[in-house]
Amino acid sequence: MLLSRDGGDTWVPFSDGLEHRYMFSMVVSRDDPDMMLVSASAGARNAYDSSVAESYIYRKEEDQLWERVEQGLPVAKGTMISNLAEDPQDLNIFYALNNRGLYRSADRGKTWSALLIDWNKKHLQLAPQRRHRSALLVIGRKGE
Repeated sequence: MLLSRDGGDTWVPFSDGLEHRYMFSMVVSRDDPDMMLVSASAGARNAYDSSVAESYIYRKEEDQLWERVEQGLPVAKGTMISNLAEDPQDLNIFYALNNRGLYRSADRGKTWSALLIDWNKKHLQLAPQRRHRSALLVIGRKGE
């Protein structure tokens, strides 16, 4: 991964700390562009194929290395790569959606907790031929 801070004139490596280099979803804090989250896996098959899935979420602040976050998230093995989103009204809240459920972080991605949702069971079945197909959209409520 590369980073440019001058509109693309120069680029520097930006992957120190990432043990898994296949990335899918990235979220950059709106109020602090040096705070980021990324979902990652060893490769596309590990990201999208439930029979061999293994994925992670990493967090980065300022000049620190990328750090894998795990507290409150499901175990990596069997978890397909997450879609990430920032709450439109609270800059401290982030969401992660994967085949294990929907997770919420109220501390800018440091720790997570599962949101209890009554999922339709057919959406949680893990057949080897089923590939990860999901999207995550977080919107504010009108008037709030």
